[in-house]
Amino acid sequence: MMSAATFRAKHAARWLYRDRGNDFDPVAFKWFRENGIDPAMVTNLTGPAVRLSLTIDDDGYIVADELGDQCLAFVVTGEDDETELDIVAFCIQDPERFGTFLNQAGLCGTSAVLNPASFYSGPCPLWSTPLRWLQAGCQGGCVLDADLARPVLSKAPGKLLVESLDNARALVAAGVVSANKLTIRNSNIRRAA
Repeated sequence: MMSAATFRAKHAARWLYRDRGNDFDPVAFKWFRENGIDPAMVTNLTGPAVRLSLTIDDDGYIVADELGDQCLAFVVTGEDDETELDIVAFCIQDPERFGTFLNQAGLCGTSAVLNPASFYSGPCPLWSTPLRWLQAGCQGGCVLDADLARPVLSKAPGKLLVESLDNARALVAAGVVSANKLTIRNSNIRRAA
C-alpha cells in the first residue's frame, strides 16, 4: 500500500509535468548550458527541469505564483532513485534561494550519500545548493531540509566533503551532521566545531 507521503509526491510530480510533456524547456535548456550543466544528464537523473513562476518563502517552501520569481524545478527521488519524494525549485536570478513543494525531501542525491561506492575515492560531496549539485553532475548530495536530512546523513558510510567552512558551520549548528563526519575542501573541519 502506498503511503500518504508517497501519494502526495507522485501527485506533485504529475502536477509538475502536467501540460508540459517530457520535453526540456528551451529557456531552461539554455540556462543550464550557460551555467555548466548538461541538460541531458539532468533529464536522465532527475527528469526534465521545468521553469515556473514560484514564490520561495523564508521557511523553504515553494508555492505556485504567477507573479513570483522565475524558478527551475525538478523531482527529488529517494534511495532507489525512482520513488518521488518531493519537488525542489531554485530561483534563476538567485540560485541560493531554494525550497521544496511538500517539505518531504531532506536531500537531493540520497542514493549517492548512502552508497558506499560514492566514498571509494574519498569523502562524498555534500553541495550547498541544488544548482551546485547539478553543476557537479548530481554527484553526492545537497541538504534541502536539516531535520529530514539528519537521519539519512547519519547512515552515510563515510565522511562528507562540504564546500566551505561556512557551509560546515551551518550544517553542524543545525544539527544535521557532526563535525567529525565532515571534511572541508582544502581545509580542516576541526575549525568548524
